Amino acid sequence: MSFWYARSLASDFGGVAPRHDQLYTEMNADQGIGPNFLGLFRKGDAIRVYFDDTLSAGEETAMDVVIADHDPQVRSASIDHMLTHNFHSNNKPFIWSKSINWVPIDSFSWPGTEALATPIEVKALVQRSANNGTSQIRVYDSTNGKEILTSENYLSWTTNARQEVSSTTFNNVSTKSAIWETQLRRSAGNGFGYVYNITFTFKK
Repeated sequence: MSFWYARSLASDFGGVAPRHDQLYTEMNADQGIGPNFLGLFRKGDAIRVYFDDTLSAGEETAMDVVIADHDPQVRSASIDHMLTHNFHSNNKPFIWSKSINWVPIDSFSWPGTEALATPIEVKALVQRSANNGTSQIRVYDSTNGKEILTSENYLSWTTNARQEVSSTTFNNVSTKSAIWETQLRRSAGNGFGYVYNITFTFKK
């Protein structure tokens, strides 16, 4: 379950779009906030700030201090390229599925290694609705019909604790452009798999 607090982009965030991964670190590092920060949902000026439990009055004040101090930093051009997708579905800061079949949850145009160097890591922030099952993510090249993350390297998780899963092993990476899909499934047991965001890192 998640709980949200309404804030304004103009009034609370100073009119500057927040950087999700940076705010995630800042919120969860603040000792005055007990519940875990889950993410944001923005529509125009309206922003919903999500946590996994209700905030006390003091914790809400601490949240507002973090928001007021938030200064989105531009990533240095010297680091590796990164591509992040933050998921939202039905006003929730995650996407979910309990299907035993692979369900596409995201796609992007991979330019090929001739245009962009080889991917070096894929990482996702995930959770399950219950501890009695397994959820998995794979990356699939739908243009060429090949798995980029094969069965030995699927991102898998089994508990309802919010956690990061990652892989640094990629296969069948094409030199030419192709459509890559991120796909989600339940491979065992019951319950839903939740995906909050997924990040690809590419070597320059």
